Amino acid sequence: MDEKNVLGAIIGDIVGSRFEFNNINSKDFDLFDKDCRFTDDTVLTVAVAEALDKSCEPNGRKAKFRSALTDALKSYGRQYPYAGYGKMFNDWLCSENSEPYNSYGNGSAMRVSPIGYFATSLKEAKELAEISASVTHNHPQGIKGAVCTVGAVYLARKNATKEKIRSYAKKFYDIDFTLDEWRDKPVIFDATCEGTVPVAIVAFLESTGFEDAIRNAISVGGDSDTIAAITGGIAGAFYGVPREIIDKAEEFLPREMSSVLDRFEFSCGLNLMIKKEKFQLLSGAYYRSKERARNKKLDNLSLGKCKRVEGRLKVIDFDWDIHWQLDRYFAMIIRDYLEYFAANSPAVGNLPEYEGLPVEASGKLWKEKVLSVAREFDRFLKFGEERNDYDCGFEPERPQVSGEEWENIEKERLECINRGFDTLKEIFTELMW
Repeated sequence: MDEKNVLGAIIGDIVGSRFEFNNINSKDFDLFDKDCRFTDDTVLTVAVAEALDKSCEPNGRKAKFRSALTDALKSYGRQYPYAGYGKMFNDWLCSENSEPYNSYGNGSAMRVSPIGYFATSLKEAKELAEISASVTHNHPQGIKGAVCTVGAVYLARKNATKEKIRSYAKKFYDIDFTLDEWRDKPVIFDATCEGTVPVAIVAFLESTGFEDAIRNAISVGGDSDTIAAITGGIAGAFYGVPREIIDKAEEFLPREMSSVLDRFEFSCGLNLMIKKEKFQLLSGAYYRSKERARNKKLDNLSLGKCKRVEGRLKVIDFDWDIHWQLDRYFAMIIRDYLEYFAANSPAVGNLPEYEGLPVEASGKLWKEKVLSVAREFDRFLKFGEERNDYDCGFEPERPQVSGEEWENIEKERLECINRGFDTLKEIFTELMW
C-alpha cells in the first residue's frame, strides 16, 4: 500500500522544476533526471511543516503558529536564497519588516499542504491555512487559494471521494473544464492563485494515480513546478505515494529537510510503519548487544531467550539478572519515543477508535496510555540513578536489598521495558488509516 505522504507536494515541485521555464505539452517524460532540483515550493513547504511542529500545543497554538511560521519562512528562505522566490517574497525575506505585502500569488497555496495532515478538522485546516497565507499573502485571493488547497488535501487524507473534493473546490473556483480544454488555450505563465489552483485541482481529479496526477499537472504548462506541487499535495493525500518515488525524491533533498519532514510525519501519526522500521533497527541493536555481552561471558549477566512470534519479537524465559546498562539505554530510547509521540502528536483526529471510544476521546486515551508507560520508565531510571547503578562499566553495583526484593525489582523493570516496547509496537502497527 502506498503511503499518504506530505512529500507529495515536494515531489511535484522537484519533478516540475525543469519544466517551469521550459513547458512540455505532454505526459510523456522521465519523472526524474539530472536537471531536477527542489525550488522555493519545497523550501517553504518544509518551513510550514517545521512551524506546525513547533506550535502544536493545544493552548494558543494559532498565535504560536503565526509567529513560528514567520520565523521559519525567514530562516529557510535565507538559508536557501537561490531557490527561485518571487520578487515580492524575496524583498520581504531580505527585509527586517515582517508585515504581509498583500500578494495574491500562488506562493500561499504551494506551501500549505502540511496543514492538511496536521489539522484535526476541516474547520481547523481552513483556519490554519488563513494564518499561513496571511503572514505574507494577505490579499483575499491569496488566502482563498490556500484555503481551497488545504481543504482538498485534508479531505483527500480523510478518504473523501473525488466528487466530495470537487464539490468543495467549486465553492472557491470554476473548475468545470477538462485538461484537454485547458491545453488548447495559449500557454500563459500565470503565478497567481487564480491562474494555478483550479487547474492543479482538475489535474488531480482527472488522474488515475499519484504519478499520473503529477504528469497531468506538468502537461498543462505554465508555472509547472507550483501547479505540480499543489496537485502533488492533494494526490499524495488521496492515493499515497509509491515508495520508489519517495526514495528517488529524497535524493534531491538536504538531510535537514528530510529530518524536519520525518519529525512532522511522526507528530501527525503518519507512515508509522516507516518509523517502525527505524525503531526495529534500534531494538535489533539492543538484542544484538545483549547477545554479544552474553558471548563474552561477562560477570553477573544472564539472558532470557529472544524469538520472533508471528512477526513480532518476543523475549521469553527471563532471567531477572539482565544487565542494567543495556536495559537502561533501551529503556531511555523507548521512553523518548513514547514521550515524543505523546507530547508532539496534536492530530488526535488521525488516530483510529480506541476501546470503542469516539475519535477525539480515542486520541486522548492513546496519549494517556503512552504517557503512563513513559512515566514508568522515569521511575525505574530514577531508581537506578539513586543507587549509582549506571556507572560506565559492565558490572554495576547491585542495590543493597534482599534477594527476593531484588528479584521483584528486576521483574518489574523488565515488565516495564516490555510494556513500553509493546506500546510502541502497537503505535507502529495499529495507528494506520
